[in-house]
Amino acid sequence: KKKKKKNERIRVISQENKGLVAARKAGVATAHGNYTTFVDADDWLECNMYEVMMGKALKEDADIVTSGCILEYSSGSVVEIEQMEEGIYEGTKLREKFYPGMIGTDAFFLQNISIHVWNKIYKTDLIKCCINSIPDKITIGEDAACVYPALLEAKRIAVIQEAFYHYRMTETSMMGRNQQYVESYKEVYRYMKERFMGYPYSFLNEQLKLLTIYELLLTSPQEFWRKQQGPFPYAGVRSGSRVVLYGIGRFGKLLKQQLEDTGWCKVVALVDQNRKEDDSGLKCYSLEEFISENVKYDYILLSILKRNICKSIIEKMITAGIAAEKIKQPDLMTIKKYELELEL
Repeated sequence: KKKKKKNERIRVISQENKGLVAARKAGVATAHGNYTTFVDADDWLECNMYEVMMGKALKEDADIVTSGCILEYSSGSVVEIEQMEEGIYEGTKLREKFYPGMIGTDAFFLQNISIHVWNKIYKTDLIKCCINSIPDKITIGEDAACVYPALLEAKRIAVIQEAFYHYRMTETSMMGRNQQYVESYKEVYRYMKERFMGYPYSFLNEQLKLLTIYELLLTSPQEFWRKQQGPFPYAGVRSGSRVVLYGIGRFGKLLKQQLEDTGWCKVVALVDQNRKEDDSGLKCYSLEEFISENVKYDYILLSILKRNICKSIIEKMITAGIAAEKIKQPDLMTIKKYELELEL
């Protein structure tokens, strides 16, 4: 309210807390500009973000402009760019190149276009329609429920690979969730599946299933732990094995917790190129240090869900002399067989 007094362009909306969807609806209802965007309260932007993106939008008459972002962890920053080639997409190019890999590609899990609502700008009439269609009861996955229907409604989309938006990754945003979260995300899945029925793209439902499984793996992996003997989503890891975890980021910490809770394997070492600290007392090596230390183990589990990243890491390991049969990455067939059990 103090800032509003200094700048008449700022509007303050006060309402009872009804959730993010209701808040966004209230916000876009007051929007009068040709384009609309979103910013989270604890994030920050590069000063030229909207100058560049609005310049592209006006020059190309784009319905949506999307860009890269910078994920801000306590241990450092990670730049994330759109995997879709920079350019303008409309007509045949949208149908044949943009949409087939928009939500997910054949490589689990790689999106050509990010799920985030805040690294994009939208024509106001388009985003109003999409947001107002989302039920207020959706409390998880609000960005997906907004972004992908908007992209499907757009006639002209501009992709910029430069990163402007700094998104703060907090411990709360990375922690595991409970069963209520699982049911909430299934609610998003059902809503989006219904929305997709109006489009002539049969691949959207398969992409949506994999997106849902990916999000649950990063937030509520206990949903899967109960359904498989052994670490999920890995195949052929024997009970009682000595394992090394490569990567102790968001999924790595959850995988380590899974192994500790089930007692299926013993974690004997951690490997992470960023040498992140771990409070369990386990030594965390760089790959080079790990090889030189001659640690005794049965398997290395790559606790990374992006198959393209796994591929490059496996190549480095094999080149360094690690036997291919000892390297385990998340197994796509193991992941896919749980679609029915999750009622997707």
